[in-house]
Parts: sequence; C-alpha cells; structure tokens
Amino acid sequence: MNYVSLLINFIFIVIHIVHTQLYYDKTAQDVPVWTSQGSVILMLSIIIVMENPRRGIVFGQKAKFKPQVVRFFRKYHGYYIARALIYTFWFHPSVGHLAHIWGFLYMFLLLLQGSLMYTKVHTNKYWTVVLESLVAFHGALVAVMQALLSETPLWDSMWPMFFLGFMGMFILGYMYGLNWPRKVQIAVTSLYILFMVWLYLPGPVGYGRPIERLLSFEFLWIPIILFVIALVFGFGGNLFIKKKQKVLEAGK
Repeated sequence: MNYVSLLINFIFIVIHIVHTQLYYDKTAQDVPVWTSQGSVILMLSIIIVMENPRRGIVFGQKAKFKPQVVRFFRKYHGYYIARALIYTFWFHPSVGHLAHIWGFLYMFLLLLQGSLMYTKVHTNKYWTVVLESLVAFHGALVAVMQALLSETPLWDSMWPMFFLGFMGMFILGYMYGLNWPRKVQIAVTSLYILFMVWLYLPGPVGYGRPIERLLSFEFLWIPIILFVIALVFGFGGNLFIKKKQKVLEAGK
C-alpha cells in the first residue's frame, strides 16, 4: 500500500507540473486563499488533539480529552489530512518562485508522510515534529516574498508573526513530546525569547520591528488560533460522547 501511495503521489505531482505549463491556472483562481490556509490550520489542530496523551497541549500539560475522542481523530485523521493536502496542492501553480519551490518541497514531505502510513517512520516523534515545525519557515518565506513584491520594508512585514507564531507552537507544545531534559527545554526557550527580543529592539542593536507589533501580541496569534480549535475539537468531542451516552442510557 505504501508503494502504491508513493506512485500515485508521484504521478499526480507530474500531472500538476504539466498542467501548470499548459494552463497555469489552479483553484486559486476560483476559491479564496483562506480556504487553503484554513485547511492547514485545521490539520495542525487535529494533530494537537491526537498528540495530547503524549505531549499535552501547553508546556506538557494534558487536556482532559476522553480516550474515545483521541481514538476517533487517530483513526480518521488520514482522510481529512489527505483532503487538506490535496486541496492545498492544487490551489497553487507549480511555478519557479522561491516561495512556491519551498512550499512544494514542504508539500512533498507532507505527502510522503501520508504515503508512510502504518510504518514506524509515520509515528516517529522527531520526524513528525519536523513536519509540524517546517511551516514556520514556509510561512515566513512567503511573507518575505510578498513584502518584496509590494516593496514593504521587511522589518514591518508579516514574516516575524508567522515565524514567531509557528515556532512558538514548538516552544509551547511540540517540544514536550521529544522527552528532552529540562535544561535543554529551558535553553531552547531562552533562545526563542532572545531572538524575539532582538527582533523588537531598535537598530542598530536590534532588527527594529515596531514595538507596537509586540504589544499586539502578534507572536501569540497563531498559537491561540491552533490551541482554541484543538480545544474545541477535543472538548466538543467530550460533549458529544457524553450526550450520546445519556441517549443510550435513556433508551435502556
């Protein structure tokens, strides 16, 4: 099955490239960009729910999701993630811009992850965290390219929000599934904080990003969105199971 999946992905990657050369247009011409971005956000939130028993939600603290909820997402997550990846894959034309090249390389890794279903690699904690975290670099690079095209100063563009936000997910949550010693966790967190301080310090000492951006807590926007959606999924599932049990008990 893994080889078949790899072959199918390869065939459609080639078709996508050929289609771009012939017609260029992809679904981006017909649907809003938030549908593609939203698909990825939901995917990341689903992964947070699935990983809750192993690494918790924030700082290793586990949410009280019922085991049935976690089992549901672990059993059926592949269907949604496959849909999200395929939708996002066909949203973009396969052009040679740096942001697109990096985006497709990242997409290929995610498609590879899907093709590795039922293997040890598919659930390897280091591999999965790398896949979750690479979106920080992808989001930042896309924001940089957009800023250059619009002639927006990089220090005032959106790349720090994307990079700090998605890397903040690693600091707040992903890291705690790697079983790193406490000292390593503190060291990595300190590096993140130092980098953020440098970003908002005025030049020439710092990068010179407006302090107003820091005061708007832009570095927390992405974590808040992902965590809130994950909690809605998890506790929403709890509520559904509770109501289902009441219905079953009432029917006895």
